[in-house]
Amino acid sequence: MRYLLILLISIVLLFSSGCTGPVEKTNIGGVDIGFLLNQPPRELREDANFMVGLELINNLPKAVEGTLCLSDTPANSFGGIQEPECRAIFMAPAEVSGNSKYVEESRFYFPETGSYYYHNLEMGIDTTTITAELEYSLESVIRGEICLKRDPAQEIADCRSNDVLTKGNKITSDFAPVTIDRIETSIVPEGGQNRLYLEIDITKIPYGEIISETGESILMMDIELAGTPSVFECYPLRNGGIRMVEDRKTVKCDSFISLGAQEFYMDSLIIKLNYDYSISASTGAIALKRKTGDR
Repeated sequence: MRYLLILLISIVLLFSSGCTGPVEKTNIGGVDIGFLLNQPPRELREDANFMVGLELINNLPKAVEGTLCLSDTPANSFGGIQEPECRAIFMAPAEVSGNSKYVEESRFYFPETGSYYYHNLEMGIDTTTITAELEYSLESVIRGEICLKRDPAQEIADCRSNDVLTKGNKITSDFAPVTIDRIETSIVPEGGQNRLYLEIDITKIPYGEIISETGESILMMDIELAGTPSVFECYPLRNGGIRMVEDRKTVKCDSFISLGAQEFYMDSLIIKLNYDYSISASTGAIALKRKTGDR
């Protein structure tokens, strides 16, 4: 049995080492994107054919549908990528089993047929930079366990009128580039009812950008209590959504709640963040070699 276990571990390690990732990878906690080795080369001669190879890794436990675009810096008159060149892509979700995760790796090649080349290069056109950009839509789901009670002043063990929920402690969330890591709750009596106040800290990883049709970094947020009627109003809002100028934003929300005949009970706070996300990777400067010294 011991030798069988060692053999199985060796096979796993061999398989893992064979699954090499792309170079110049952008690891953003959602989808990783990078260029395959020497696709394109570090140096390109005039009229020399080349292709661009990309590897995308979906770390998310959900499928990704998006648009993958490729562009370069020289003008279209010098050939190369007649930008922008885009295509729709689909990536299957990562599979999570216990403490193990099996990610979905996909390779894409540009152009789909033929190849690129630069021509009629003039003085000063010495380099090109190729950029790959992926845009896709996401929904992050965050759940928090809170205790609701009829009388906020009543002392009940493990049921606080004012509480702080943190990631890993009463908060569970999807693996995503935008999530919530802290929720402060307070229950306040108001006009014969209780009002639940929330202070929500939304965080974004430093790689990638939230995008929208307005050109602003805006995401939409929906809040509900699984077992309690509620209608939450939040602020500050912009165009009906939350504007994420920086990587962290605090939003305040509140709703009247009614517990019916119960004195207190636990409920699930469910928050959904919907947004479009953009990530990119760049080759850096690639040298272009002209056929002749002057033109």
